[in-house]
Amino acid sequence: MNKRYILVVGLLLLAAIGYIIFEKVYYWPPDMDPEAIKEIAYSDLKEQAPQLLQDRYKQPYQKEFSQLEILDVKKLGEKTYLVFKLDYEMVGGHYDYIEKYDIGSRGYLLGLRLVEKTWKGITIKPGMDFQTSYVGVGPVDCGYHPDQGIIYGYCKDPRTAKMVLGRAEGDPITILPDNRVFMADVPRKIADLDLHFFNDQDIEMEMSYNLRVAFVTEDNGVLEQYTNTPLEWWTVNSDDLPDLSPDAIDAVWIFPDQYRKTLNNHIPVLKQLALEGIPVLFIGATDTASVLKSFSIDKPAPPKSSDPVEALYIASEDDNTLKSGLVLLNDTLISPLVETSMALKYKQPVLLEPRKDLLKDPDNNPKADSIPITKTNTSRIKY
Repeated sequence: MNKRYILVVGLLLLAAIGYIIFEKVYYWPPDMDPEAIKEIAYSDLKEQAPQLLQDRYKQPYQKEFSQLEILDVKKLGEKTYLVFKLDYEMVGGHYDYIEKYDIGSRGYLLGLRLVEKTWKGITIKPGMDFQTSYVGVGPVDCGYHPDQGIIYGYCKDPRTAKMVLGRAEGDPITILPDNRVFMADVPRKIADLDLHFFNDQDIEMEMSYNLRVAFVTEDNGVLEQYTNTPLEWWTVNSDDLPDLSPDAIDAVWIFPDQYRKTLNNHIPVLKQLALEGIPVLFIGATDTASVLKSFSIDKPAPPKSSDPVEALYIASEDDNTLKSGLVLLNDTLISPLVETSMALKYKQPVLLEPRKDLLKDPDNNPKADSIPITKTNTSRIKY
């Protein structure tokens, strides 16, 4: 009896070990459609968000969940992978280099996961992820899994049309995005990734470290309030507008001293810039109807608001038409002009959502003493 018992236990143990080894080695492809996989993955990853955003270095601020998107589900070879983007905000404490401006206080985690079938449905297996921000360096944030031979990326700049992966050995690999997402099989354990990104005109897209803004003004008096703003900016006059390349700038801010010349002479240039993804902001605009008429936008002027107007913007819609809107002095946004420019450039409405730390702690709002734009007193406005 004891021998039989030991034999049964041994067989069961052997079967369990064999099953574990089989599970580790063999891959069960999911038999669900991508939308069903996205739904399950969303629930699982949202539950994991606090752990994914945990800061190992114990900084005085926290990363707080904002939103989650399952960007793509794709079969590569015999396996199915997904790419997700988890937006977060930095709240609490003091982060000196980004405390005054909202440029760096919102970021996202970009991750790759393997999807596998189980007896209960599917499982989202651990993969790789990294944290980044909406501005800085390249138009695309990319991750490379050397053991799996998978490269994935999210096109911060929606104009990105292709990625070329150069290699020390072998021909370059061209990868096309699908709905702003790259995900492709590439050789494993590439020593040096050499990535280049191009727009739909096959022009290589430049790297940058901040939002690049052309200030259209000849009034040096308006510049003082922007000297401590984290932008790459330079001044031009309205006659320089035709020389601006959409691949070298992220936004155009037009100041009142250049309104007349711009509206009289350069509307076609501004229309083209806006349609190519470069938002155009008229700073301190009061006569919004005349600006919209100049752009032939067949929509009523933006509704009046009790909040002071900082600017009127012209930008592109997804259907390649123009839209307009107001930038208001909003106390839940630390830098409305910068944040609106970013949101329009990168087509990311999440950037314009109220900052959670400011909603929780109004006394910590650096814009609390800001005043409306007027013709006689603009020097104290904070951006």
